[in-house]
Amino acid sequence: MNFEKYSKQQFDACGLDTSAARQLADELQDDVAKEIHEVVLTAFLKVVEELNARGHNLTPYDEIQVGDIPFRDESSKERCNLRLACDIIISTGYSHTLAADEIEAAT
Repeated sequence: MNFEKYSKQQFDACGLDTSAARQLADELQDDVAKEIHEVVLTAFLKVVEELNARGHNLTPYDEIQVGDIPFRDESSKERCNLRLACDIIISTGYSHTLAADEIEAAT
């Protein structure tokens, strides 16, 4: 991750109350999520492996994406036996950034 891109100087260079500052904060949010995804996914898959070794049949039930890791044990056709998922939310902001609705109103 390019931390220099998100320095205080970079945010200040965007200016106060600008869509550029909001966009930079959004990019930081996405980059942080990507940065931690692989670590979380690796740990989560170890948990799934251990549970499956103890009789469960957890498999992905949707596409695994950054911030969304869903598994289910659907070995029974009548119902889902066990659901295990990990949802990660990264939130960013900067004291002078605009909310999404303010950006839309300005464009």
